[in-house]
Amino acid sequence: MNASEIDPHGELGGEIYRRDIGFTAPRTAIVAPGISALQRLNASLQYAITPGELGEQLTLAGIRTAVFGNADQGDHLNRSAVAIAMDQHGCVTSGDVSARTLLPDSARPFGVHTNYAYFLRQIQASTAGPQFVVVESGDGKRLAPFADWMTPARYAAEKRRCAEECANFALQLNDYYKSQHQPYLLCLAVLEPDARHQLRGDQLTPIILTGDGVPAGLLTSPSTHRPGLVINIDLTATILHFFGIKPDMSVLGYPMQSVPAAPRPLRQLQTMNAQMVATFTARAPVIEGYVLVLCLSILVYIMAMMYIAMAKRKLSGLFRPAHFRVLLIALMLAPLALIVAPALHIYATLPLGLFLLLFSLLLALALAYGVRELRLVFAAIGLATTLAICGDQLFHLSLIKHSILGFDPISGVRFYGIGNEYAGVLIGSSLLGIYALIDYYAPRRRQLLAPAGLLCVVIFIVLGAPALGAKFGGMVVAIAAFTYALARAYGGTRWKRLLWQGAACMIVLFLLMLLLNAHGQTHIGRAIADTLQNPRSLLDTALRKWAMNFRLVYLTFWALALLSLIVGIGVVSYRPVGMVRFVLRDHPILNAGLLGILLGMTIGFFTNDSGVVMAATGLIYLAFPLMLLVLREMTVAPEDILGHVSQGSLVVISKQ
Repeated sequence: MNASEIDPHGELGGEIYRRDIGFTAPRTAIVAPGISALQRLNASLQYAITPGELGEQLTLAGIRTAVFGNADQGDHLNRSAVAIAMDQHGCVTSGDVSARTLLPDSARPFGVHTNYAYFLRQIQASTAGPQFVVVESGDGKRLAPFADWMTPARYAAEKRRCAEECANFALQLNDYYKSQHQPYLLCLAVLEPDARHQLRGDQLTPIILTGDGVPAGLLTSPSTHRPGLVINIDLTATILHFFGIKPDMSVLGYPMQSVPAAPRPLRQLQTMNAQMVATFTARAPVIEGYVLVLCLSILVYIMAMMYIAMAKRKLSGLFRPAHFRVLLIALMLAPLALIVAPALHIYATLPLGLFLLLFSLLLALALAYGVRELRLVFAAIGLATTLAICGDQLFHLSLIKHSILGFDPISGVRFYGIGNEYAGVLIGSSLLGIYALIDYYAPRRRQLLAPAGLLCVVIFIVLGAPALGAKFGGMVVAIAAFTYALARAYGGTRWKRLLWQGAACMIVLFLLMLLLNAHGQTHIGRAIADTLQNPRSLLDTALRKWAMNFRLVYLTFWALALLSLIVGIGVVSYRPVGMVRFVLRDHPILNAGLLGILLGMTIGFFTNDSGVVMAATGLIYLAFPLMLLVLREMTVAPEDILGHVSQGSLVVISKQ
């Protein structure tokens, strides 16, 4: 509020500010006494956010700040635009957010509408020197509470009138700044959607940028690498960049850029927004349904294995081995199905759920009954999934962009490249596919070393290249998992040999990571630059990521999936079944790949901000193959095999 303004309770704004904050504001200033509450709210977030940072940096650089307008609704004051321009003490140099910025109009909500002519006069009167001006239209917010009281046609007409009046003011302001022949940047932004759009998941809002050095086109930024999509913190970086101010480490966004647009860009933006809304609304129900089926399948499998172990009898009736075989294979195929779905333009919740079910089951039936050798089944699933992800990234097919396991711009899960879900899928499926195939062709494993190593390098580049994945946590996991599996498969089990081979591969891949990201245009590049400037920032980043990961354990359905997968692995590995050592004794190369998955997902859990998600999706390609191998052996002759299992240990025997 204005420092010289009296609030509805009869208190002077400047006095309220001095009482609550402890500073005396100039009479011409705009103050935000509620900044202390805002600071407390932001202190509990996982990422460091400093309210008033933009205004603080502008003020320190000698840039005058001003704010005009409000969204008051009768006696309820709404001056939220002050938060954009205020400094860290909740103060803006000048402006006006009082009732003077409104004109009486009985035909409008709350009997007022925004006085744009007043804004224009005030801005024209204060153009000496560089300044940062924020204008809040306010009429749209005043209209929103009347949505349920107006007829749809009347509400739409009023909403259109608000938009047209704001657009006309923006055109007048742009013409004025252009006539001054001075550098300027004008941004028209809708900072939050209305309630009706929020209810249907349509939460992205438009932003228009014009001025010196802003060519026609679509906005993008290194935060998203996607034409037509930017994030709110990019606006802060863009403003600082315009004034030539180098942002400090607290500014997480990047300056926005304009890229050439295809014909009919508005249609392109509408299509893109519809796809993102469909992905956002389908994400939770479809993933939760998949996780629920996964958990129930593991539970039923454990009960069946306990029955076999205790009764020493084969399964019969409803839960036959063939049924389990199809079900477990189908669960492994689900991530591949969610890549294929966008290629067929399947986005909505119900069609996507049906496609996931049919695609996974039909392909699982074909593999279960058409391929008898499990290692070839594993190789087919693993390599098909790996090639689909790598092909999507290398050839810019944009399938992961619209997959519910990809990234979700509306909820801010991921904006480009590979997120935690598909990072876990890529690492797990590639290790399973590569080492299952090499194990099947074990006599030729030396000849397969070069293509296997090359595929690992390609996967590492897909995870780490700035234009592709830029997934630092995925690269860390890939380095550990790939080098360990490769060293164990081709170097034996001697620890000294494993260590030097693994260390050599890790050094090469780490240097490749630095080379790919040294220019700083991704969060990895920025992290490298920040670490070189301030080594402690690496520790701060690690602690922040771990805190966020720990919080996700309580919030995401993937935590339940991870727990179920761990229990499934534990049952088949130790008690009451304890069969893993037996079924893998003749498959040391496959065992190396599976151990690589286990090591990688363990590291991924502890080093990623969504490690619980990465570990869960990666362990799909460890748990289900083990369960399938154990199921095959226990249903062949359970009385012969289980007779040699004692107290969780197993004597190596011959099936003869």
